[in-house]
Amino acid sequence: MNRLHNVSRILNILIIGSVAVAAIASLIFSAPHSTDMQASRLEAIIKKASVQCYALEGAYPDDVFYLKNYGVIFDTDRFYFHYELYGISNYMPEIYVIPR
Repeated sequence: MNRLHNVSRILNILIIGSVAVAAIASLIFSAPHSTDMQASRLEAIIKKASVQCYALEGAYPDDVFYLKNYGVIFDTDRFYFHYELYGISNYMPEIYVIPR
């Protein structure tokens, strides 16, 4: 009886330990993927705000940070923002959001 109780405790500890290890591993491996998804979403938001700016003002903004006027929030601590206009301001700019 006592031996069965000890085996049961050991099994419980092993199960709890393996669940904890699996949870930590999933957090470690999903964090970069999550950041990439956030960068993709932010890039889509910036593109949409750029098009909205073009529709309302007749030109794409000269600077990406001008889009703060359209509600875009920039997290410069977590992301790099590449925004480049080619030629005149009626061509869609090149927009990339890259995790730091």
